[in-house]
Amino acid sequence: MELDELKSIWKNTTPGFRSKDESEIALMLKGQSKSIIDKLKRNVWFELIFTLAASIGMLIYALTLPSGALKWTSVSALILFVSYLFFFAKKLMLLNQYGLANENIKSNLELLVKNLDSYLKFYKRSYAILYPLYFFLMLFFIGLERGAD
Repeated sequence: MELDELKSIWKNTTPGFRSKDESEIALMLKGQSKSIIDKLKRNVWFELIFTLAASIGMLIYALTLPSGALKWTSVSALILFVSYLFFFAKKLMLLNQYGLANENIKSNLELLVKNLDSYLKFYKRSYAILYPLYFFLMLFFIGLERGAD
């Protein structure tokens, strides 16, 4: 039944459909294609490396500051960068699940939809928590500094 449906979909493709050439299909079969997942993984690795470099720079900068609101804001940013490292590691783990495939097309698609749903929920939850947290931490440290005078 599913195979017949796939065949009918394949035969009734829209005219805007562009078929892949043989070399691109060969690269896909070898696992060397530039898929969306590969691009997302590359971007996450770039963000991970940039965050690690920024956290090292922030650590050096925070150690040179005198005690005050700017130092505590820098330390909180450093803690936030460490939490982002865990966030990026979780994103990579979720993206690595997309490479798994099996023979059953329907179960593979259901698994991909489930993984995408969990990835998007995690993405939304993390940004909904981390950005406001850092904003309020900065306000808190500035208030402490101003209130101390």
